Amino acid sequence: MTEATAPKKRVGIVEVARAAGVSPSAVSSVFRSADGKGRVSDKTRAAIMDACRNLGYEPLHAPSKAQIRPELSDYCFALSSAAGMKFRTGYYADLISCVTNSIPEPDGHFHLCRFSVDTDYLSHPEMLPLPIRNNTVNKVLCAGRVNLTLIEALRMRNLAIVNVGQEVLLGGITSVLPDFQGGASLAIEHLISLGHRRIVIGAGAFSAGDSNTLSQRRGIEETMQRHQLELDNANLCFNAPTIEGGRAVMEELIKHSDRATALYCINDAMAMGAILQARERNIRVPEDLSVIGFDDIQFSSVFTPPLTTVHVPIDEVARRSVEESEKLAENPVSPETPHKSIILPTHLIERQTTTRPAL
Repeated sequence: MTEATAPKKRVGIVEVARAAGVSPSAVSSVFRSADGKGRVSDKTRAAIMDACRNLGYEPLHAPSKAQIRPELSDYCFALSSAAGMKFRTGYYADLISCVTNSIPEPDGHFHLCRFSVDTDYLSHPEMLPLPIRNNTVNKVLCAGRVNLTLIEALRMRNLAIVNVGQEVLLGGITSVLPDFQGGASLAIEHLISLGHRRIVIGAGAFSAGDSNTLSQRRGIEETMQRHQLELDNANLCFNAPTIEGGRAVMEELIKHSDRATALYCINDAMAMGAILQARERNIRVPEDLSVIGFDDIQFSSVFTPPLTTVHVPIDEVARRSVEESEKLAENPVSPETPHKSIILPTHLIERQTTTRPAL
């Protein structure tokens, strides 16, 4: 007959304080503070963390767990609903894959969730993505169109926040993104160097909530102005940045009698859709129309014909995003801390969809 064992008593802040040689209020101060440091010295905080680890103290709040054992904390990749549901291929699929590959072993779990661009998460915290609402993550990588109420709600939970692919100019927020403006400039320069002057831009809405398309527009405008070319409604075609949107852009282009000799699309999916539609309408690419994309997703090099595009260093964006989130989890910052933007260089990949315009 085995002897029953008494249930293990839960370790609390009193036991932690006793082991660390500090007062319970000092322990409470560390775990309740916005920056994770509290009103204690670095030496006292280190003693508290050591005591927590030695005693196996398990706070209920996920960010507090991460302070004690940052190597075991969980990640959440939060993707904007504006990215649509068809993200199994393309830029976001590549980005998610690179993020998972960048997470160091044997760190915690990786959660993928969606957030709405329209929901006010400060007024409706019950609508936050489940891993965040349940306090099971402490590092959040946000991608897609920005929802500032989500960012604020994450900050209130003292989470390590990195915005991926969009720049957020809020205190305490780190953004990691490619050089959209410089990349767009490279693409337009390439077309102009080939002799193109009638260039149509296939774009999604240049909205205030989408900093990457706004950055691309700045690069396009500045480059065209340098070459005394105008960017106006006559050479702007707005549609969804998808394959279907690219098909629609091509149909718009075909309607104009003074048809363009080149088409720049703000991403590869749109460029591929335009080429597919051109093929159905017996328009040869690049002989009749040069087409250039942006992103250099995996399919770009095996598409027919292989797509000329701007290479976005997605693997480096993912690696730096994970790296920055680790730093923030270990050393939390306050909202008063200046924002940090890491902009990674892009470069042109010339393949087979651009050439000189026909005479």
